[in-house]
Amino acid sequence: MTPIFYASLKSASNTAETGQALTAKNVTYETVDGIDCVYFNGNGCEISFSDAGLPAGNSPRSISFWCKNAGNTSEGMLFGYGTQSPSKMVNIALHGDGSVTNSIYADDSNMVRVYPDTDRWFHVVLTYDGTTETMYLNGVAGSTTSKTFNTQLSKGWMGHYGSQNYCAKAYLANIRVYDHVISDGQIKRLAGELKNAPIFYAPLATASSTAETGQTLTTYGNVTYNTVDGIPCAYFDGSSGLSSPETGLPDRSNPVSISIWANQKQIQSGYRQLITYGTWAANSAVALCYVDGVISYGFHTYDCTPFDNSDVGKWHHFLLTSNGEQNQFYIDGNFAGEWTHQRNTVPEQITIGRRDNTDTYFHGFIAGCRIYDRVVTAGEIQQLAGEFDV
Repeated sequence: MTPIFYASLKSASNTAETGQALTAKNVTYETVDGIDCVYFNGNGCEISFSDAGLPAGNSPRSISFWCKNAGNTSEGMLFGYGTQSPSKMVNIALHGDGSVTNSIYADDSNMVRVYPDTDRWFHVVLTYDGTTETMYLNGVAGSTTSKTFNTQLSKGWMGHYGSQNYCAKAYLANIRVYDHVISDGQIKRLAGELKNAPIFYAPLATASSTAETGQTLTTYGNVTYNTVDGIPCAYFDGSSGLSSPETGLPDRSNPVSISIWANQKQIQSGYRQLITYGTWAANSAVALCYVDGVISYGFHTYDCTPFDNSDVGKWHHFLLTSNGEQNQFYIDGNFAGEWTHQRNTVPEQITIGRRDNTDTYFHGFIAGCRIYDRVVTAGEIQQLAGEFDV
């Protein structure tokens, strides 16, 4: 069933995909982790729209959207519509503790509430059948309560509403409203709609036992965390590293992209690993590394020619894309070369700053480690290379 309201929010537009007029104030449109979205900066940004034709009174409905918390510190409205009067407005909000709730304006009793990860994209669905509301997080029912809606149509809002100060600091994408309770299957399909985000992301800005994408991070030796040239990063002292279980990463010849920032503190002889995943055997691992101080990539014993990039004390962005056979490498957003070779990656683990338990430790700084299960686009390559101003 098609939605009665749908705004993808992927670019500036004064009209939703379903025809409703949109009025934007102080918002920007960005691509974040490969997802086109709108950004509300928590300071009076909003998008308003006519809510004519949306479910009113106590009628059934479903609301679906994607969101990423951008440092929200207090209650901020993500999406709502109706009259700003007790029980007459649907109000889905993001809170300072990272939770997402729905209230019916000034009636916060028996609210449904879910707790998404604060630094990852998440998908929310709210369903209401006339007596019970349920909130789903990433396709899974998370909170249910009995409720009586009395929505009185007036106006719709995203990011903030009316004269109130409930401004959200967040990214939003693909907001939909249905005039019925959508099925579990449809909820799961919507939760799988945006798969452009990385499947592994470790910013390395602060000490953490988990990546932003949920994988466990195990520290070996003394990894410390600093800000170098304005970039929050991890410092690997030449005898330290991180590892993570290789959960769901592309194996065999499936497409993959790897993005990383690095700054070598000294030129070291031999192989010095930045990031590696797979089994360390011929053609079974993917690696970005320095070889005698020069950046290179390869698949263990099947390595391309190192690139001329041996400077010390300077940040660079490195990115590898592979469709399984055609492999392309970029330095600071610029195409540096390509190599034809059939990969045969065998899953094992991810390592950062080291390779399994060998002595190929890197000495320097690393930030922004990402792995995608696809070949990233040219636009994404430029965005990733421009993540930090160096």
